[in-house]
Amino acid sequence: MRKILYGGCHQEQNYGELNMSPAQRTFSAMFFIALACAFWPSIVSASEFTYVCQEGVQLVLKIEISFESLKRLLLEGEKILEKPEEFVATDGAYKKAAAFYARNESTIVTEAWKNTVRNIARKIREDKEDSPYLKLLKELEVGLAGFDAKAKPILAQYLPKINYCRIDSRVYFTAFTAFDSMNIWDSIVINALNPKYFLDADFILNTLVHELYHSGYGSCSAFREEPMLEEKLYYILECLQNEGLATYVAYQASPLYPAAKNKDYSLAASDEQVSKLRNELNTFLSKTSEMPSDRALRDVFNLGVRQRAFYVVGFDMARTIEQRMGREKLAATVAKGPIDFYELYNSISDDADKIFPIDLSGRLSWADALKRAFESADERQVRAATEMIVEKRSEIPQSELEAFYRLGYRLLRGKKKFDQAEKTFELIKQLAENPSFAYAYLGEIEINRGNAKRAAELLSKSLELDPSNPLAGILQSRLKKAAHLA
Repeated sequence: MRKILYGGCHQEQNYGELNMSPAQRTFSAMFFIALACAFWPSIVSASEFTYVCQEGVQLVLKIEISFESLKRLLLEGEKILEKPEEFVATDGAYKKAAAFYARNESTIVTEAWKNTVRNIARKIREDKEDSPYLKLLKELEVGLAGFDAKAKPILAQYLPKINYCRIDSRVYFTAFTAFDSMNIWDSIVINALNPKYFLDADFILNTLVHELYHSGYGSCSAFREEPMLEEKLYYILECLQNEGLATYVAYQASPLYPAAKNKDYSLAASDEQVSKLRNELNTFLSKTSEMPSDRALRDVFNLGVRQRAFYVVGFDMARTIEQRMGREKLAATVAKGPIDFYELYNSISDDADKIFPIDLSGRLSWADALKRAFESADERQVRAATEMIVEKRSEIPQSELEAFYRLGYRLLRGKKKFDQAEKTFELIKQLAENPSFAYAYLGEIEINRGNAKRAAELLSKSLELDPSNPLAGILQSRLKKAAHLA
C-alpha cells in the first residue's frame, strides 16, 4: 500500500456507488489526501493573476478552467453512450479521475453510470432551455468570469508570503463521478452535479476556493523543516491543518459564494458541536501511541472525514489563531507545517479547548534517524542508520513508510539534494511491499540529473509494479514528449 506524498485533497466519495470495503475506503481517502499536491508542473494558463506582497515577494496564482467534460456530458450524453469507454479514456476530467477508480479497483462505466447519463440527457431534451442542468452550466460560466477579482485575494491573504508558495492548477468541471471534488497532482476535478451541491453554482464555486487553497498549501510541503513524526500521528496533525484551513478559508469566501448548506460551516458555528468533535478527537489521540499504525489510520478516517472532525476542529483551530494572533501568523503556519499549527494553537487556546498534549520527541518515526544522519554530513552515520532501519524492517508497518517518502520528497523537491534523496528511495525499495513510487521518484531524480535513458528504465519498472501509478505516468509522458521535441 502506498499513498503519494501527503498534500491537500477535499474529497467525499459516494462510497455506496463504489461498493468498497472499509479497508478500501480508508486507503482511498488516505491516498487522495496525500496525493493532491505532490507534483506541480508549470501550467500555461489563460487566467493568471499575480500579487506583489509588501515584502516584495510575488505570490503566483494561476488557474486554467475547462468546462469541456461537463458540456459534453450534458449536451452529448446519448452520443457518449454509443462509445462510453472511448469517452472516459479521452476526456480530460475522467482521465484525471481514473487514478481514483484504479486505486479502488472499481470501474467507471457501469450500468448505473450509463443509466444516469441517459436519464439526464432525456431530462435535458424534455426541458430544453428550462433545464436546471443547463442553467447551472451558464451560472458557473458567469460566476467564473469574475473569479479572479473576487476569490484570489482571499486565498492570497491566508498563504505565506514566500517565493515558492503558489497556486497553479487546472480545474475540470464534470459530472457523474463517484466523488464530489478531487485535487490530484496539478488538477482539480469537480463533479458539478453531485447531489451535495444542490445544483447551486455558488456552493460549487465555494468548493473551488477550498480546493485551490489545498494547492497553495501543498506547494509549501517540500520546503518544510520538521521532525519526521510517526505517520499515524503526523497524518492527523496534517489533516487538521490542511482540511481545517481550506474549510476556514473557503468560509471567508461565503459572502461572495454562499454555501449555506455546507454542513461543515454549520458544525463550526456551533460551540457544542466543535467541543464534541474535539473531545472525540482528543480521546482518539490519547490512544494512538499504543495503536498499531494501520488500525489508527483506518479508525481515524471515520472520525476525521466521515464525522468531519478534521474539517471542523481544524476550522476552529484556524479561527482561534487568527483571532488571537492575527492572519499573518496563521498563514505562516502553512510554511512551517502541521506541527507548528498544532503547537501554536495549543499555546494560545483555553485549557478546555486544547488538542491532546503530545510529547512529539517520543513519537518520531524511523525516518527521523535517517534525516538526522543526513544532517550530520557523516557518511558513517548514514550507513549505520540505513543498516539499522533495514535490520528493523519487520517492525515497520507499511503505512509508516510514508515518513520515508516524505523525507525523500523534501530532499528531492525542496533541498535538491539528489544523492540523499536517492539513498532514501533506495532504502524504501528494501522496505516496501510494492516500491512502485520509490522507482518513480528515482526516475525523477535521474531526470533532474539529465539521465533520460536511466530515468525511462526506472519509470518503466515503476509502471510494471503499478500500472496505475500516476506520478510515473506523468513523468514518463513528459520524458517521451521531451525526446520527441529534441
